[in-house]
Amino acid sequence: MGTCCGVQSRSSRYRLARRNAAGNSRRKLERLRAKRAHKFKYGGPTERGNAFPLFDDGMCYRVECGNEWFIYNDTVGSEVHVMMRFNGELNLRGSPRTELKRDGKQWVANIIVYPLETASFVKLRKGKDKKKGELVDMGFKCFLRPLAADYLKKVNSKAESKVRSEMLEVSRISSGGRYSEEELLYLCRSKKKKMFVDLKFPPISSSLQQSSDKKKIVYLDSITWKRPSDYVPPERHKDIQLFRNGIDPQDIDQGQLGDCWLMCVLSVLADRSSMVKSIFRHPISSSKAKKEQKYGAYRVNINKHGWWENVIVDSYLPTMNCQPIFGKCSDDPCELWVSLVEKAYAKLHGSYASIIGGDALLAFQDLTGFPVISFDSMWKDAVHDSEAASRFFKMLRGYKKKGYVITIGTPGTDTSAYTGLQQSKEPFHQSTKNSNNMQELYKRAGLGMGHAYSVLDVRQFSFPNIKLLKVRNPWGAGGGEWTGAWSDSSDKWKQHPLVRRACKPTKKDDGTFWMEWSDIVRFFNSGGVCMVERNWHDYRIPGRFSGVVPSVVLRVSVKRSTRVVFILSQQDKRATGVDGPYAAFLITVAGPASTPGTYTHQLIACSTNNIDVDVNNTNIKKKKNDKKKKNKKEMIYSSYNILSDTNAFTFAQRRDVAVRLTLEPSPVPYIVVPRIMSTDATSQPRPFTLAMLTPRKAGNGITAEFVHLPENHSALQNVRTYNMDSGIKPMVLEFQHKKPGEVASLRKGSNLHQAKKVG
Repeated sequence: MGTCCGVQSRSSRYRLARRNAAGNSRRKLERLRAKRAHKFKYGGPTERGNAFPLFDDGMCYRVECGNEWFIYNDTVGSEVHVMMRFNGELNLRGSPRTELKRDGKQWVANIIVYPLETASFVKLRKGKDKKKGELVDMGFKCFLRPLAADYLKKVNSKAESKVRSEMLEVSRISSGGRYSEEELLYLCRSKKKKMFVDLKFPPISSSLQQSSDKKKIVYLDSITWKRPSDYVPPERHKDIQLFRNGIDPQDIDQGQLGDCWLMCVLSVLADRSSMVKSIFRHPISSSKAKKEQKYGAYRVNINKHGWWENVIVDSYLPTMNCQPIFGKCSDDPCELWVSLVEKAYAKLHGSYASIIGGDALLAFQDLTGFPVISFDSMWKDAVHDSEAASRFFKMLRGYKKKGYVITIGTPGTDTSAYTGLQQSKEPFHQSTKNSNNMQELYKRAGLGMGHAYSVLDVRQFSFPNIKLLKVRNPWGAGGGEWTGAWSDSSDKWKQHPLVRRACKPTKKDDGTFWMEWSDIVRFFNSGGVCMVERNWHDYRIPGRFSGVVPSVVLRVSVKRSTRVVFILSQQDKRATGVDGPYAAFLITVAGPASTPGTYTHQLIACSTNNIDVDVNNTNIKKKKNDKKKKNKKEMIYSSYNILSDTNAFTFAQRRDVAVRLTLEPSPVPYIVVPRIMSTDATSQPRPFTLAMLTPRKAGNGITAEFVHLPENHSALQNVRTYNMDSGIKPMVLEFQHKKPGEVASLRKGSNLHQAKKVG
């Protein structure tokens, strides 16, 4: 790659003295040009002064600081070769890295500047034996080239030696693994003052890819592990931070891993900076987090197997050509949050290769803890039924008004690395499926195949009847944008000025665009919604199935009308490496019987995909002034397909199932039972996590007790009514409580509101 800037020669008779009118004129023009200079892509030079681009599109700058000039390389993967000529009468001195020599009556200065460096170039010295003058070049050449093989070999060898040395130091401190991660981090930070290395996910090839991984990483042997301080110049080490200059969806650069499903989720969450920051919340304090980060340790909060994990990772990242090769911040190599979320997620699943390709909905639930709903079945109906498509659109509008986050995906002919379904299974595009024509169609449309996108807005206009979605490509700028109707350059905006005024489209190449609903249905075939709520409390109760008997059941007492979500999660196969289908799970919720005397409880809800269902619980009393609530339909949600009958005992073979409803005050507790299909019951205990999410803290109008049911209890059978007055045993167990915006804490007790903090 040998890009060359235009060379401007000047006559040797052109004397560039301070009072030379032509020289002054040029200086004024250059200073004006400096003010209009391109915005630095990667943070800018570390030296203050006027910066003059040496290329028309930036990338390399001459920085003037008084009588000294610097060269700034505003790239992350290229070296810049600069040659400048100066008046030979100037008393000039080159920096240690500058090759300065005489060429007749001129000075010739050459320097190579590496990525992100601000390197001293030349300095004007004032002495009696030389004429005083202004430091002005008499012509220059500038080349942008790939990093030289010798340079890469040198820096990579140094980084590899550093990895080995630091791993050896930490291994000695760990004394053969006798310390936990927490203890080892404490010893490195407080006692030994050594940089932390994560020995459970070390910077070696097995963390990139394991032999059991079905998907492989390209260029595996070319990857070098480096800390940010290894690929960021020393003068910018102070800028290396978790977050810099705010959190923005445009921060995300997917890199070369093929985990757009995860990057899509980060892009959506970046619109809510508080949610991203909560992922990095330290369990003790922000000051302790900074102390740990000083020694290369970071914490990431991820929900896995239904349980909140505080994942500790070191700052080593996979790099190629002196830059991170996987997920990273697109315009700031010193900002680390994208790379560290990806690394922590890879650690939980065993390797980076293990997170190639996946379902964005599962990543949403892992990073937020909230339940998700798949659109797959709705999409199939919408393709062939216009009324179903209209209902689907109305549903999306409702989700967006509630502030839920929505993702959609395109089909893929090759699902080995992406989220799309096999095209041969899809009912549309029959004429082009499994062919190059299909790929060409999407390429012309500006869309990627097997790719996840986020939905930022849903708009409907009556006159004319137009339905639009605002969509974002997680690849960001240069990643591709929709080219059809209502694209950035579409004439539709001119034809409908009122729509343009409401939507405010831009022509920026930022990965964000508008599409009409009919095109969405045509080009996309999957997606879902994550039902994120603000300021909710999150309780996580661990349990296990012995046969079909759960070790714990919730007895929920309600004094005030309360919205609540129950989630039942099992072990994530991607993280455990276990093949085969998930076990079939179900959540049942029983309330006070409508005809008391015969039975104490009747079934009022099951985990189901039917969205709008009446919960017929006529025995629950309401306040006289609460007439609206009495007639209001309750919303029951679940992650996946089962029968439309709310009370149907249909088990779902999914990682998580959920039910969402409003519980009204009742003198009789509600019973929440986790269930497993009898055909999936085994002699070995099967772990699960039962979650209760609610806007109320336990003890404020709602609480739950932990009880155990005998194996022959009717609540574990497919019956709609049963008694709860015999065989019930209270339990004491440890559970998690995650307050809004905080880290989950471990508590122990027989109920949620009186439990004591552990540790």
